Amino acid sequence: MFSQRELATMLAALRCWQHQMAGDRSMPSPFASHFDEAHPLTPAEIDALCEQLNTSVTSDDFVEMCHTVAESATHWAHCSDWREACAVFAELGLRCRQLLERAKLWKPEPCECEQPGYFQCGVPGILAHLEGGKLESGSAVERCDLCQRYPSDEAALVRLREMGIA
Repeated sequence: MFSQRELATMLAALRCWQHQMAGDRSMPSPFASHFDEAHPLTPAEIDALCEQLNTSVTSDDFVEMCHTVAESATHWAHCSDWREACAVFAELGLRCRQLLERAKLWKPEPCECEQPGYFQCGVPGILAHLEGGKLESGSAVERCDLCQRYPSDEAALVRLREMGIA
């Protein structure tokens, strides 16, 4: 994991190398020893690597999340009721999960909404009873409050409509 400064330096070096390779395919002599056992990346491969680095998580992202956790803990201490405190932690948990997903460090266990049962509709994050693969008119659709993959029940219903289930 790299800081923003380290990442910017690597991207600049890769782009400089890419520019060198595009104009003159010969290997600059100070770098030739790095490629005794491997061929250098092509300009297209450098593009792909730069894109991967641009979307990677940096150590700065984790530092920012630690600050957010600390601020949330302070806010939680001043919550007037449990619903407000739960909302603070739900938001914090969602943001942490998103950061871990970006870092490819999140390996979630299947949520209860994905387990076989009467309201398991085959779409993770949505609870709804289907008959013959379709939602019956007037049937309830709810987002799963445990995994919170959808921001609201309405968003869950919209997703089922987009899929042609509702």
